Amino acid sequence: MKEKLIAVHGERFVDETLDRLRALLKGLYGEDLGGRNFSYLGEALHSFLRNRSDEDLQRWAAFDPGNPYANLDRKVFAICYADNVYDETTPTLRTLGKTLETYFPSINGIHILPERPMSHGDIWTQDFLDILSPASALGLVTFLQKLGILDENRLVNDNYRQLKTRFKSVDLPDWLKEHEQSVSTDRSIVMEKVLERLDAAHNSHFNDGGFSQKTRAIVDPRFGTIEDIKTLSQSYAIMLDFVVNHLDVDNDILEAFKRQENDGSAFIVITPQRYEQLKSDRILDKTFRPRPFPLFTGMRKYAAGSVNDMQAQVKAMNRCFEAEGLNPLDQRLIAFLSIYFKVRNDQGLDAADRRIFAGFLPYVKEHEIEESKLFQRSAIHSQQQVLRAVATAGVAEVVAETASEGIPGFLEALGISSKYAGVFTSHDDGIFGEKFFVYTTFSESQVDINPTSEAGFQLIIDDLFHLLSSGDLAMIRMDAVKYLWKEIGKKNFDMEEGNRLIEVIRLLIKLAFPCVLPLDEINSPDPVVYEMFTGGGFAYLFGPVNTVPMAFNKESLLPLQRFYKTMKEKCPENLVPFVMLSTHDGRSIQGLGIQNTDGHVTIEQFSKFKGMAEQQEGKLKYRSVAAGEIPADAFHKVCLEANLDENIAGKIFTEQSRQGGETLKLKDPQLSRIELVQALAEKAGRDPDKLAAVPAVDFFLEWIVAGKTPYELCCTARSAFSKTDPNGNSLSPVGEASRLALAQLYIMTLGQVVPAIYFNDLIGLKNDVDHFAITGRPRDLNRHKNFLPEIGLESSDDPFTSTYLKLINAILAARVADTAFLPGSRQFEFQALSDTVFLNHPYARDKHSFIVGNIAGRTQKVQLALDSLEGVNKELLGRLSKTGLQDALSGKTCALDEKGSIDLDLPPYSAVWLEGCPGGVPDGNLA
Repeated sequence: MKEKLIAVHGERFVDETLDRLRALLKGLYGEDLGGRNFSYLGEALHSFLRNRSDEDLQRWAAFDPGNPYANLDRKVFAICYADNVYDETTPTLRTLGKTLETYFPSINGIHILPERPMSHGDIWTQDFLDILSPASALGLVTFLQKLGILDENRLVNDNYRQLKTRFKSVDLPDWLKEHEQSVSTDRSIVMEKVLERLDAAHNSHFNDGGFSQKTRAIVDPRFGTIEDIKTLSQSYAIMLDFVVNHLDVDNDILEAFKRQENDGSAFIVITPQRYEQLKSDRILDKTFRPRPFPLFTGMRKYAAGSVNDMQAQVKAMNRCFEAEGLNPLDQRLIAFLSIYFKVRNDQGLDAADRRIFAGFLPYVKEHEIEESKLFQRSAIHSQQQVLRAVATAGVAEVVAETASEGIPGFLEALGISSKYAGVFTSHDDGIFGEKFFVYTTFSESQVDINPTSEAGFQLIIDDLFHLLSSGDLAMIRMDAVKYLWKEIGKKNFDMEEGNRLIEVIRLLIKLAFPCVLPLDEINSPDPVVYEMFTGGGFAYLFGPVNTVPMAFNKESLLPLQRFYKTMKEKCPENLVPFVMLSTHDGRSIQGLGIQNTDGHVTIEQFSKFKGMAEQQEGKLKYRSVAAGEIPADAFHKVCLEANLDENIAGKIFTEQSRQGGETLKLKDPQLSRIELVQALAEKAGRDPDKLAAVPAVDFFLEWIVAGKTPYELCCTARSAFSKTDPNGNSLSPVGEASRLALAQLYIMTLGQVVPAIYFNDLIGLKNDVDHFAITGRPRDLNRHKNFLPEIGLESSDDPFTSTYLKLINAILAARVADTAFLPGSRQFEFQALSDTVFLNHPYARDKHSFIVGNIAGRTQKVQLALDSLEGVNKELLGRLSKTGLQDALSGKTCALDEKGSIDLDLPPYSAVWLEGCPGGVPDGNLA
């Protein structure tokens, strides 16, 4: 192994890097475990290198570490789910590659979002291509819909269990006989695989757009194989996602723990008793969370003897009741009691749990109990209910602090003796499986890997090498990487131990695959990202996703000017941002200035932006924060925007917290929203109702009382732009298309960055309200799956689509051809030529480009004086005076006047991309 590394890097670099890795691991894990982890890392590295070709090693040896961004020069990435575009008969990665090649030929990079195996609730023809011909696979899906097993959206119907027996014994065998010529393998194997995939879909759960993965070892068969990624990597710069923080709950390692075949140390597992104590002591409140879901998710191990059939378990529990002289209970009630601890935890329920809950509601109705007395709508899970206060002997009492204490009151509310509760809790774990809680930072379906354990460390290393073996990659995006290190009771975001483990991963990538650039995905305000990368690197920058549409909607460059000012002042010299107008999720709420930054927009501006987006069916998501306290810098911004004297803090916050400075804590955490407003209004001499209506005050109250703050505004890029101008005039489809294309142009040219565009923004989609109606998950508004024949890429009668596709392809072609952009360079300036006309001016390699855009819905006249711009000297002016300038978008040309200036008439939402005219003295003009 070492000989190969030396051939690529040189002996000194290899020795120094290995020494650093050893020191990092021993510092993190101690001498013994650190040594074992270093040995495991070495074995994994050796195995990886053993399978690399001589051509790979030669190419890596030629890589210049002093110019790490050379492979990204003039690259524009499409951010794509593996199934963003599909047809009926092809693995989706192949359809994606063909679509980009045919309709967006200037795209030369693809960020392929997670494509490893995940939970699917629907059935596609691609799910059967390994056992059936494409035509037969499509026929089988149609047959399943005809039988009612699949609905019109190809989701498995709830009545699948009732239909399964006949389907297994009659329908499927008969269908296979009729299509035996198209069956590529043994009929019994086909039957087994079809039923296996239907069962999996019937029991599917939230896969978070693929960020909940069962394994990294293979590509999800629906999408294709690793060979399909390798094929794409021959034509595109490829970035894959390393979802380093977590795995899907259905991963094989957790499944083995549930079968009691390992100790579960690859994850953070605790008992129900410890979980209740942590909640009672408010230890969990110390952890920074990007989501409102419970930090720990309740689960069960498999019952002894693998008796996990619910009907058998219900019968076993009734036998226990009868043994104590009690009558048996309705099976629906017993089944519900088996998930009581999950419902009480207000966690996301899996498919089987949801069926149990739904099956219990008719029991409630039959016994003439008001459902609203038992349950209320969950505040954090759409389409789900949670336990509420229940009435006992006419007195309202809140469900008790532990499941065992809460079940007696719950049963009494149903008119059932609490004696059943004691019997149930005595036999609960033995019959239904031992309960446990597992750490889940992001959702109930994403179980965090425990980096502090040997098993967890090995899992991280194995997963990294699986991804590195996926082809000739350009980048790996390390998703949620700053959440990597976690210890109960700590903030678990941007931990120093985590940063050292990230360094281990980075050094390992540099050793094993030096051409691959690691990109850190950090959902934080831009200045926070800048502070984290003072040593340089490559990172997502989320600021533009809200500042750009807000600027365009208001036809004001002020948000863009603030964004650029922060970027110019605080972005480290050697940090290269990865930027886009819209992410594949939602519009990250950054730039509000609530953490270590003044922000690019005010809370009031964002509030208005949110209101506009919600008119187009956009949805706001929140993250959980500790109620009763707020960061001092956030309260400072609230006071500034609400015109409140900060001395007002003495009225509501403790003296001790105000002296501490970083976090302010309420004197009385039990104060209601109304009481807090009245306290603030009294101290400030303001009207309480008017004060409560101030967006900054509402933001403060949501944080301090409700324990939540905006996290993400879910909508597509198109739906983030208003349908009217600031005067209320409706935009035509052509005007809407021109404005959105101009916004993309601004993003593509805003600096020496690596630009990207999400696939659904390539075609300008609106919010997918139909899919959201099915799932109730806001992010699904922006995750539409496009059936290729229906997109209209060949030609479209829709004026928006036809206009937008033409414009976006012209912008992409200009960007990849322009040598004035050089990743890692700081040779760039932004200027506001007027209130509504911007200039982006990149210059590198003796090339200057002048991109001028008008964000207003009316024609604007401006003068572009080249002699006032950075890097423009007399020699360049003389050259441009002779050659003139050409617009890369239209091909039109113009000449400089005697002062070295150009007068521009810019129609609404238009731009020019001026470069030195290659044909000599211009014979036309831009008019």
